[in-house]
Parts: sequence; structure tokens; C-alpha cells
Amino acid sequence: MVVARSLKAHASLVAQLQARSMSRVYEAVVHGTTPVKGTIDAPIGRNPHDRQRMAVVNNGRPAVSHYRLLSVFRHFCHVRVSLESGRTHQIRVHMSHLGHPLVGDPQYGRKTPAPKDISPEVYEAVHDFPRQALHACRLRLVHPESGEENVFRSPLAEDLQQLLVTLEARDA
Repeated sequence: MVVARSLKAHASLVAQLQARSMSRVYEAVVHGTTPVKGTIDAPIGRNPHDRQRMAVVNNGRPAVSHYRLLSVFRHFCHVRVSLESGRTHQIRVHMSHLGHPLVGDPQYGRKTPAPKDISPEVYEAVHDFPRQALHACRLRLVHPESGEENVFRSPLAEDLQQLLVTLEARDA
């Protein structure tokens, strides 16, 4: 999360987002297996049937996500996603649109059934995961005052690391 402490900083951050010069990279665990890499270029707007949710819609705002497969398990995979745009719930909406909703996503993955041949340990780890299996791992931006490029990295959250360990051990 980035907070602008002045109007100048806010204007600079907004301009970087609009110019797509700011980069954001995330990691996620999703249902199913995605292709090795891909680009999702699909507009996002309010879901016409549920105003609380976003969806891929023809009259939405442009949204582009690039993903790359990091690890494959029997019923899930670990992906890295980088954003060109910054729409509300973009990764969650795009991955769900592809048929690969995030583990633990009650809003965009709620109808994803558990595979029949899943191990009890994996079922428990996935079913009980307390949040979306999504982690912001890198942010690159130009500092509004100094003009210096800043890169911020965040190690994978402990609960997400444990989920990957369980999937590796039981669902490989």
C-alpha cells in the first residue's frame, strides 16, 4: 500500500498509474492449472446482476493482467501476476473469468467445487484458508519528490507459504 502525503505526491502517483509506469507484481494460488503464461485483456466494470461485485463486461474500463505459472499441483497452481492497469479486484476478476478463481476468495470463487480426489489435508488447507490466496510481492514506482526509482519487495506471507507447502506435499 502506498499513501500520498501531499497533493503533489498524489498527482505523481496517479500520473504513474495512468501512464502505466508503476509496476505491481502479485503471487496467487488458484484453482485448476493455467497455461504457462498469458495475458488477460478484458474490460472490468460493475457486475450488472450484483452491484457489490465487479465483472468482465463489454462496457467496462480497460484492464490488462499478465500471468506466469510458477508451480503446478494436481488441482491448483501458483502464479505470478503483473498488472498494467489497476481496476478494483482486477486479479480476482480476471483469474475467475479464466476459470481459475483464487483459493479462499468468497466473492469470485464461491461456486468452485472441491475436486473429488483431493486429499483430506489439501481439502482442509484450501477450505479453511482464511483469505484470498493473493500476495503483493513487488511494487516499483518513481518517488514523487526525488525522482528516484523505488522498488519495494515483500516476502510471501506465512499462511500462503504454508498453503504451498501443503499443496507440494499432498497435491503434487
